[in-house]
Amino acid sequence: MLDPDEQDEARFAVYERDESDPLKDLLRNTHSQLLRTSLGRPVERLKESRWTSGQRLDEDGFAARHDAVANLLTEAGVEVDAPGVREAIEQLVTEGPYDWHEGVQLDVLWYGDVADAVPSTRSDNDPEAGKEKVLEFAKPHVLLIDKWNGQGYDTVLPAPLKIPRRFGRRILLGRRLRAREVRLRRRRSTESHLGLRPG
Repeated sequence: MLDPDEQDEARFAVYERDESDPLKDLLRNTHSQLLRTSLGRPVERLKESRWTSGQRLDEDGFAARHDAVANLLTEAGVEVDAPGVREAIEQLVTEGPYDWHEGVQLDVLWYGDVADAVPSTRSDNDPEAGKEKVLEFAKPHVLLIDKWNGQGYDTVLPAPLKIPRRFGRRILLGRRLRAREVRLRRRRSTESHLGLRPG
């Protein structure tokens, strides 16, 4: 029978020799999930605030919104002049959120390995540990969505897209994402009903 000090010593000895990586094991045994990451908020690319309102949107406003989305895609390596891309952007702008604000964002959706949502493993022996990951899509599925009310439109771009998996860029799992947006919409609805914010 070991006394408490001997038990602690044995436990520490096991910890020091433990080379397992639970996170890596979990990732390896998890099926593909619906993932999503943001390319940015297009409203930040508008030069005039009047173009944020769908009610006052004119031809120049549509063109400005088109350019805002195109700029975000260009930064992600998309050739916006490739066949079909400008038409896809026009669909996003025309069928997407009516009003633009900080809650409207351009996302990429895909089913993939949940390891894409993790910057790196903790193992010092892992050759991929600490390296910047790059997500590449031959025909990316993009979504322009208003996270405040759920309004949005998605389409497939007929051109490749590449996203560096920088530290701080969030990749959300589908279930967690949907639950988060439902909670947000319910909270805003309650606040509006109680007169805490404009309806």
